[in-house]
Amino acid sequence: MRLLFAFLVFAAQSAFADSSIFDLVLTGSRVSSFCRSPQSAPRIKTSDSQRQFDFSGFYVAVSPGGTILSKEDIENDRKKMGELEKSLKKKAKGRPNRELVAAVMNSSDRYPNIGLRALYADAMGMGDSLRFTTFDGKFDVEIQNGVYECRIVEFASFIADAYKKQIQP
Repeated sequence: MRLLFAFLVFAAQSAFADSSIFDLVLTGSRVSSFCRSPQSAPRIKTSDSQRQFDFSGFYVAVSPGGTILSKEDIENDRKKMGELEKSLKKKAKGRPNRELVAAVMNSSDRYPNIGLRALYADAMGMGDSLRFTTFDGKFDVEIQNGVYECRIVEFASFIADAYKKQIQP
């Protein structure tokens, strides 16, 4: 059992060592082409399990696949959104309800077609975030924007596509 655990830890760390591939994609000029932000180079912090790109108010974190966004996270979120929708419909009792429209996002907005899976969350004017897993399941990427006007879904799609092109030339 210990041997299996040691192997899994080693495999995760070896895979994570490849995360520097994102350094070529996550530059100040690239971020500013999707967000109204300064073109400064990011401060990069690396730990055993995460590589963080800090653009002062706009953050991108890269971690081993399944650590930021799992299949279960998506399933739980879909369930929670379904329950919210039912509750709001019951409250509305058949009348058009603006609250329902605002609270329950279209699934293509909430779960954009990026990588293996993706989840977008808008924090009601306090910023937004998007998490996705790369097409090969090797990395999870989380984008958090709390300051700038940003096309976060387009930016996430760009990151996913640029990663895929580097892996599959």
